[in-house]
Amino acid sequence: MAEERDYLGRILRVLDVVAASGRAVSMSEICRQMSLPMTTVHRLLVALWKAGVLERDARRRYLMGRRLAVLSAAPGSGGDAA
Repeated sequence: MAEERDYLGRILRVLDVVAASGRAVSMSEICRQMSLPMTTVHRLLVALWKAGVLERDARRRYLMGRRLAVLSAAPGSGGDAA
């Protein structure tokens, strides 16, 4: 269970780093900000990219994906104005 919590925490930290940047971010920049090895960050980025939560530009930099916007706008997500 602690392993799952740690993985989820790292996923959320990646999203925090990308969202806070306000632009596309390289894997090496994410590694530096998170103080994690490149292999670990790569695994997290690939999982988020495959899920559509992050997108990757032509220079292989990461930015927030469309799926996150769709999820946050779903009813009951807290992202609606009601």
